[in-house]
Amino acid sequence: MSEGMAIGICLGTAISIALDQDNIAVGMSIGMMFGMAIGMSIEK
Repeated sequence: MSEGMAIGICLGTAISIALDQDNIAVGMSIGMMFGMAIGMSIEK
């Protein structure tokens, strides 16, 4: 789970910067969702 969280933080930051969103929290939450899903699938 910790790896998924770390990946999610990285993805969230990248997504928020790439989309140049005013609300970084939105990009972070979206990135965390993808990151956690990817991280959990990798750990299995």
